[in-house]
Amino acid sequence: MIQGIKKYVALSAILGAVFFVAACSTAQGAADIPEGTKVSFQILFTSDTHGSFTNYNYATGRETVGGLTKAASIISREKAGFPGPTLVIDVGDTIQGNGTSYFINNKDFIPYPNVAAFEVIGYDAATLGNHEFNFGIEAMYQAFDGFTGEKLMANVTYNDGSYLKGFQPYHVFTMPQGLRVAVIGVVTPNIERWDQGNMRKDGLRAESASQAVRRTIDEIKRKNLADIFVLAAHMSTENEYGTEGSGALDVANMNPELAVIMGAHFHTIRGTQDKQVVLGNPGVKYAENKNAAASVGKVIITAVYENGQWVIPNKTGDYAGSGVQTDIISVTADTPQDPQVAAAVAKAHETVRRYVSETVVGYLTGGPLVPEPEIKGSYEGYLRDTALADLVNKVMMHFTGAEIAGGAPLDTNSNHQPGQITIAGVATIYKYDNNTLYKLRMTGDQVIKWMEYSYSYFTPTVNGTADHTKPAFNPATDLTISTGAIRDYNQDQFSGIKYEVDLTKPVGQRIRVLSMADGSPFSLTKEYIIACNDYRASTQLLNTSETGVFKPGEKIAQLIEADVQSPSGLTSMPDLIIEYIRMQPNQTITNDCDNNWRFVNLNWDPALRAKAVEAINSGRITTDFKSPVTKAQVEALR
Repeated sequence: MIQGIKKYVALSAILGAVFFVAACSTAQGAADIPEGTKVSFQILFTSDTHGSFTNYNYATGRETVGGLTKAASIISREKAGFPGPTLVIDVGDTIQGNGTSYFINNKDFIPYPNVAAFEVIGYDAATLGNHEFNFGIEAMYQAFDGFTGEKLMANVTYNDGSYLKGFQPYHVFTMPQGLRVAVIGVVTPNIERWDQGNMRKDGLRAESASQAVRRTIDEIKRKNLADIFVLAAHMSTENEYGTEGSGALDVANMNPELAVIMGAHFHTIRGTQDKQVVLGNPGVKYAENKNAAASVGKVIITAVYENGQWVIPNKTGDYAGSGVQTDIISVTADTPQDPQVAAAVAKAHETVRRYVSETVVGYLTGGPLVPEPEIKGSYEGYLRDTALADLVNKVMMHFTGAEIAGGAPLDTNSNHQPGQITIAGVATIYKYDNNTLYKLRMTGDQVIKWMEYSYSYFTPTVNGTADHTKPAFNPATDLTISTGAIRDYNQDQFSGIKYEVDLTKPVGQRIRVLSMADGSPFSLTKEYIIACNDYRASTQLLNTSETGVFKPGEKIAQLIEADVQSPSGLTSMPDLIIEYIRMQPNQTITNDCDNNWRFVNLNWDPALRAKAVEAINSGRITTDFKSPVTKAQVEALR
């Protein structure tokens, strides 16, 4: 924290908004600042820490390269090595993930361990991510109870327009020579999709981030409270679902006064020293961290006093000559843990480690849920029907009585080996502990549209763009399937029906449903009871978008029941999986797979295909699977 700032924060908490405005508008007089005066300050930021308060993955039971205990060492080092003041800020997605739902609404751990780590490190401010809304507003308030930094949120309010309790849209920090820096916080407004149940229950609404920032900057300017504007925005660069103001590019275009946008959400390193990222016109610098506290973002801003005002020279230029310099510092295996932070979270670490690793919920026999990949670096869970997809769909169908279920492996680590299944093991089967179960009604035609969207995952990507009007596979030239055109966790696979997928055709023509699982006919006009998780329901099936399952003007699914409960009252998907396993004879499941779907017309040359697989596995051909490995590539090896 900046020296002296905490005293101001504590006093402002007592005196309230009146003192806040007065303090922010009291800067050193212009007559006292010599022309040409330079002030540099540093911002260090994290985001998407997702329960990684230490360098440990509670699902796998292994140490990781990341965690706040390690990121803290980088923060301490960078603060000590910088000659000016430093702000430390978090950009959201703090309280979900890594098996740490154990701490949600747990009164023995207030604040949430990540937030406890923020306190020891000395964070000056934090904004919220979309996952902060997964468990309801009261759970979020409890998680941040005791955080003494500034809590920022400009674009989420109660329906009456009031801000979240203890939050403000911005805070102004005063630097040397009276330079005033306004830090604004926003989150992607798509929380209205992803957590619409909680948003409605809690009486909340989310506004376009670009418009909320515009309004906030205009207010600050009108009151003459700040000289520099920076944004902590839990969103990546592009809009999602076509939602205006859900991407940093929209925000930059509407708010060119911003010096920098500290982004988040996509877990991708952006804005390194050698690759500065500028969004919009005339342009705003952008930087984003890796998730799980595997990196620390760094921004150095230099302002010069000219003609009675503070200006940032060459705001959008290359690193060396710019008044806004961004970088991302990665945590490494050699990064030491900060002993004070490690001590502060030691009890939480040991408690959750023992809980998730030692609590046995059942057993798996017969083999792994997902087989080993044929091609190194690929994941069979997306390339064929597996016992993992069947298990998740069985669970959803069991608790809803649905005729059809659709669900996706949530990442390429989703699997389980034979033997004991612990709570940690369930987390490897189903990653998102915030997901709940939804029961919908859909026609057969709507189901087909959903399936077509899911299998659009298999589309070649060229220069970062997927063309869904083209086939995913050309038997005349291709030896592998292109994957990853949509996010992995959107590649739903379906139970309750038998179907084929033809990747030689474009999206919209790929799916052929043969029958229901019992052999009875499948009808495009009949209404079926459907099961899916809340994320799929809220983002796709109960909404329309230009890039989604249902386009604007098309009929959406009908909601029958949200947050379906088990007989014992459980609602989260991992808890439902646990209850289902415990209901089986001897609490044992097998790796049975019904193979109810398959790809057709993958008529590649078997000999060349085998050579392609060998070449990829040996490293002679490299691929990211975004585009196919071709016959020409294999023949060129001869």
